[in-house]
Amino acid sequence: MLRHANSISQTSGLTQYSNRTVLNQIDKDTDRTSLKHSSSERTFSRRELRRVLRAYSQFDPEVGYCQGMNYIVATFLSFLSEEEAFWLLVVVMNEEPYNLRELFSEDMSGTHEMLTLQRS
Repeated sequence: MLRHANSISQTSGLTQYSNRTVLNQIDKDTDRTSLKHSSSERTFSRRELRRVLRAYSQFDPEVGYCQGMNYIVATFLSFLSEEEAFWLLVVVMNEEPYNLRELFSEDMSGTHEMLTLQRS
C-alpha cells in the first residue's frame, strides 16, 4: 500500500519554506488533538503529528492543510509509524476509492457533493 519512494524526512525538510499561516494553523490544531486512540496502545507526540501534517502541506500545496486532517493523521499515528502515517495520508487523500482530497479542497466541492448525495 505504501509504495512511494521518498521518505518523510526528505519531504518534511521542505517545511522550512511552508506558508507561515498554514504552519500556525497546524500548530493550533495539533495542540487540540488527543494523542491516544482508545483502542491503541501506541501513543505519539505532537511533534510527530506536526511533522506529518507539515510534510503533507508541502507534498500537496494546493490543499496544504485543512482542519480535520489532524484527526485523520492522529488516528493513523495511533497504529503506524510517522512515515507510514504520512504515506497512508497521501493514499487516502489521492487514490480511489477514498479521494479525501476532494473533501479538503478550498471550494469543498467533494463535501458539497457528499452532502447532496446524503439528502437524496
